[in-house]
Amino acid sequence: MQIRTIRMIAGIALILICIFCLYRHPELLTSLGHITVVDFIYLVILSILIMFALGIQFKCFILMFNLKLPIHEWFGLTVVNSMLNYYFPAKSGLMMRGAYLKRQYDISLTSYTSSAIVSHLLMLGIVSVLGFLFSMIMASKDLYSNNIILLSFFFGVIALLITCFSLFISKLSNMIQFKSINLFLQHFSEGLQFWKSNKQTLLTFSMLVVLLIFLWGLRLYVCFISLGQSVDFFKIIIIECLICLSFVISVTPGNLGIKEGITVFIANYLNISPSTALLASLIDRSVEMLMVFIIGLIFSCILIRDR
Repeated sequence: MQIRTIRMIAGIALILICIFCLYRHPELLTSLGHITVVDFIYLVILSILIMFALGIQFKCFILMFNLKLPIHEWFGLTVVNSMLNYYFPAKSGLMMRGAYLKRQYDISLTSYTSSAIVSHLLMLGIVSVLGFLFSMIMASKDLYSNNIILLSFFFGVIALLITCFSLFISKLSNMIQFKSINLFLQHFSEGLQFWKSNKQTLLTFSMLVVLLIFLWGLRLYVCFISLGQSVDFFKIIIIECLICLSFVISVTPGNLGIKEGITVFIANYLNISPSTALLASLIDRSVEMLMVFIIGLIFSCILIRDR
């Protein structure tokens, strides 16, 4: 209960900070008038494409259980997952998907959870490599201390993940005496073995991660452009990579406030106007939530009806 309270307080504090920033800079709100209907349509289309990419990624992941879901389940569960993550922190949507698969297809919740963690670690590794590559591109164009720090950060994350994958199973499973933890490690190892033995699925999953980063980046880029702010797309990709890494610790529902804070901080770090970055991030968030809740409520009814 205390952790939930801390999360709630942190989320409210971050939201209040955003409101305060907008109050201190009312000229930002007037720039919303620059957003055209065409811009909004682009943002909606990109949001739908992102949801489909996430759905296909989930469909790819669930193949490790030899399960082929119909579209209303792999897409519907993905959107409902995103919607529930806005209601509750700590990956509640992930647990909902696990409970649904347990009820409908008798898939072990422990196996599903541990395999999902493997998939998330793989995604973080791919995102870190992508962030490192784009930081190198930025460094080759304009070498300054910020690029060196970004390169060091992404390299550190990559090294940490490689260490986790190499030591987590081989060492810890022999040291830990608790049966439940050893069972989890066994499922974790099985998840790793699945990806190692299914190179084509791993390639597809990796390509979808890259596609998602570019789609998220493109949506935020459109938000900046609609506000009349010209930005380097490479910088936007770096911001999205860092945002993706921040989802490891779900402090607030839907990472609300955290995502916006990272966008503003890194934008300022990369010499992008932080005030415009805040407004662009809020627009990005608003469109995302609008589509997630509209489509999520529709598929919630469909999935409940089919139970």
